[in-house]
Amino acid sequence: MARFTILSYEFRTVQDPYDNSLFPTRTDEEKEEIFAHKQDYFDEFFKQENFPELFVYSGRHYRVQLLWKYNGIIVFQMEKQGWYNQSIDFQNNKIPDNRWLDIIIDNRAQQQFIAVRKNSTVFKPYTVAKILEENFSNWLTPNYGLEVSVKTQYQSKVFWDIYDKFNKVHGIERLQFNFPFPNKDWISENIEGLMQFGKARNGATRLGLEAAKGEKLYFEKNEDNEKLVNTCSGTGVDVLIKPREHRVIHVVKEMNPIEQEISDGALQKVLRPTADTPVEDEIVFTAYQKAGEFLNKFKQYYE
Repeated sequence: MARFTILSYEFRTVQDPYDNSLFPTRTDEEKEEIFAHKQDYFDEFFKQENFPELFVYSGRHYRVQLLWKYNGIIVFQMEKQGWYNQSIDFQNNKIPDNRWLDIIIDNRAQQQFIAVRKNSTVFKPYTVAKILEENFSNWLTPNYGLEVSVKTQYQSKVFWDIYDKFNKVHGIERLQFNFPFPNKDWISENIEGLMQFGKARNGATRLGLEAAKGEKLYFEKNEDNEKLVNTCSGTGVDVLIKPREHRVIHVVKEMNPIEQEISDGALQKVLRPTADTPVEDEIVFTAYQKAGEFLNKFKQYYE
C-alpha cells in the first residue's frame, strides 16, 4: 500500500503586485467573475504550452513532470535537483539527489484537494505545500489576479483534545480562529455571516474570543462551535488556544496530517499514462477511474 498526505487548497483574489497604478485595474464585478471561474483558471496552469519543467522555491529547483490531466484530475511528479553528502571509505562524496514524489490533484468542482505521496526522506508535507503554493500563485496572480493557499488538513479532534485538557485544569482565556477566504459551499454554509463579512472586504476573517480578566471562556462542543472548528481543520488553517497561566498553543503545530492509502496496483495504473498518451486512450480512462476512486474517499473535514 502507498500512503498519501492530504492537502487542501483555497483561492483568493489579489491585485497584480506589478500594477502600480493609483486605482485598481480590476473592478469588484471583475473579481467576482474571476473568482467564479477560479478552478478553470487553475486548470489552465497545467495546459500551458510551455509547462514549467522546474518549480523554484527558496532558491532551490525541483524538476516537474506532468503525467496526465483529465476532467479535473491532474497527476504529476516532482523531483529534487541537488546534492547530498555521503561518507564512502572515510571520504565525503557529493551524490546527486534526485528523489521524487507522486502528486495527485483533485480540481473537480467543490473538491480542491492535493494528495502527496508520503516519503519523509524527500519532503515534509509543509515544504511541499509551500513549493506548490508559491509556484501556482506566481503564475495565477499576474495572469488572473488569483492567489493559492495550500495547507495540510488535520482532525478536528486535535483542537478538542487540547481544549478539554487545559480547560479542566486552568480554563481557557482566549481563542482565535483564522478562517480561509471563502471558497467552497460547505464553508459558506458553516459560517455564512462571517464569510460574507470577510468577502465583502476582500479578506479572510478572524474570530477572536476573549474572557474577561480573571474569568474563563465557555466553548462547549455544540453544532455551532463544531462548525467553526471543522472549517479550520478541513482547510488546514490555524486555531490559537490560550489557556490561563500557559503559553499560546497553535493547533497546527500539534496535529498529525491526514493520510489515505491506495493499493500499489491501483497506483501503478494511476501513474501509467504520460503526457504523450492520447486522452481518449483506455489507459487514461483507467487511470482516471482509479484516481477518482481514491480521491472520492477524501472528506472536506475529519472529526
